[in-house]
Amino acid sequence: MESLFKVLEFDKVCENLSQYAISPLGKELALELTPITDTKFRYLILSQVTELRDLISYDQAVPLEGLSDIRTVLKRAKLVGTILRQEEFADLAKMLILVRRLVSYFKSREEKIPF
Repeated sequence: MESLFKVLEFDKVCENLSQYAISPLGKELALELTPITDTKFRYLILSQVTELRDLISYDQAVPLEGLSDIRTVLKRAKLVGTILRQEEFADLAKMLILVRRLVSYFKSREEKIPF
């Protein structure tokens, strides 16, 4: 099976996909993708992608402004005795605002998106 994915240049597909990522984490995840071999899971993922594509096509774009990579800040915040800088708190606040906007966005479209 692996030779098939090599022939189909799956790694190049992942590389191409990563160029469309809007965050460093998205890029990393695209580069780490592996083929889905479970047929039921594959259809589930495809249906979710189709739903999101349809939503984006016929509605407002998903509000992702302010998306940033806060992994480093979160790692620092875990350390006992660490004091976060003002900019780090601002990054966390922006991400929380983004999460609130995303929740609101999807809640207002519950009829269009089966959860």
